[in-house]
Amino acid sequence: MSSKPRHSKLEKSCPLEKTHTRLHHVHDAWHRVQQNYADPDAFVASINEALVTLRSVPFMLKKKRSLIPDFDAWYEPHIDPPSESTIARSDLA
Repeated sequence: MSSKPRHSKLEKSCPLEKTHTRLHHVHDAWHRVQQNYADPDAFVASINEALVTLRSVPFMLKKKRSLIPDFDAWYEPHIDPPSESTIARSDLA
């Protein structure tokens, strides 16, 4: 993995720069999942890292909602309550 910064000029001018950074972290974590696929313990650890990191993105977006015009109208259709998720239902059964 490269240690050089991944931020573009566009991201530096974006009000959601930290969210972009977090998405880069998710991307990097996802590559670690792929790299660790053959090692069950490393795979589980890396996929947990990726999921936890990904889960933080909606909270970061909501924190900056005042900077995004019509955020609530845009965000609402993207919400998938766990009770309606096929994966969640199968895990709860």
